Amino acid sequence: YGLAPKEAVARARSSILSLLYDTKKEEELERLHNGIIFTGCGTEADNLAIHLALQANPTTTSKPHIVTSNVEHPAITQYLQSLESQGVISVSYVPVNKEGIVPAQDMIQAIQPNTILVTLMLANNESGALQPIQQVSQYCQTQNILFHTDAAQAVGKVSVSFTTTDDDNSSYSSSFSIGENNAVVTTQGIGNAIDMMTIVGHKIGAPKGIACLYIAPNCFTNKKKVLPKHYMLLGGGQEYGKRAGTENVPYIVGLGTAADLLMQQTTLEEEEGGGGGEVVPQWQKNAKHMYTLKSRLYSNLVQALGSDIVRDNGPSSPCHKLPNTLSVGFRNVQSGDLLRNIEMDVACSAGSACHASGGALSAVLVAMDVPLEYARGTLRLSVGPSTTLEEVDEASEIIVGAVRKQLGK
Repeated sequence: YGLAPKEAVARARSSILSLLYDTKKEEELERLHNGIIFTGCGTEADNLAIHLALQANPTTTSKPHIVTSNVEHPAITQYLQSLESQGVISVSYVPVNKEGIVPAQDMIQAIQPNTILVTLMLANNESGALQPIQQVSQYCQTQNILFHTDAAQAVGKVSVSFTTTDDDNSSYSSSFSIGENNAVVTTQGIGNAIDMMTIVGHKIGAPKGIACLYIAPNCFTNKKKVLPKHYMLLGGGQEYGKRAGTENVPYIVGLGTAADLLMQQTTLEEEEGGGGGEVVPQWQKNAKHMYTLKSRLYSNLVQALGSDIVRDNGPSSPCHKLPNTLSVGFRNVQSGDLLRNIEMDVACSAGSACHASGGALSAVLVAMDVPLEYARGTLRLSVGPSTTLEEVDEASEIIVGAVRKQLGK
């Protein structure tokens, strides 16, 4: 009676792996199944990646050192800070620039002889900034240092393919323009030097409460590390003995199905004046749609309120940010009051969606040195594959009305 659930979980592993290895056949993906560890959430997967790096480096002569950025998700920063407070590790938090991007060379220069792990998110959950994980991970590969990326925000919006091209770049700067408003969709892969990656279900349409950690085959032995034996959850032999506990089969299947839907082949709509008609994975069509709507949302706000009132806090180039996420600051507005006035009509947050109340100033905005008069009035807005043009225009009107009311206009 357990065969059907077992087979369903195996299919889900292949589906998730197809996001990363988009040119491999099914039988090749099956050989990589033990590299997917299903977890209860992205926080667990992030914590597990750090735990495994420590397990793989038990004999360092000095205190283990970890390099990360200063805009990581709390699932990374709070776990690192906890280990720091216990005297287990030392950490370098590399600052981002004013666009929210950490320079690759700064990450590399922060590496020390006792560095055991570099963990750098692929896309920031507030600013939408894409980080240069390809260049950093490739350097780590030459130094036998483990590299982890939290890709929770990026999957389904930009390519997470490990397939490399002859034109590999240091960051996400290779794109093509498709669709209305010259929509930019980042299709270049992320290189083949990623050791561990966090993927979260509810970010791509699966239920909340399911995620996974991808571990590259032989990444510990290839980098001359000890094969981890002591995982975080001990008990039964589930997940190849790497994560004890009864597997949540329905949610795992949901995560696999969400991955399948993203990779399903579809055709782009024909555009006036030419363009369109290409056959692409569904995620690329979604990304085009989201970019178009996000651009319209920002344009509506600027046209109604003026460019002196409205500020896009994210990177200036669309090639360096997610197609769906907009961190927008309103000068001399209080985001907490703004949220209270619109929260029943517009789904948005002040800062990340994980911390939506609009209380303290966002640490990400502080790290980006966003001017205080805009940072205090920042909303984090995002669109999805099912968002409509009418919804964007309606949301724009509601936000504009609330901003004008607060400004007394």
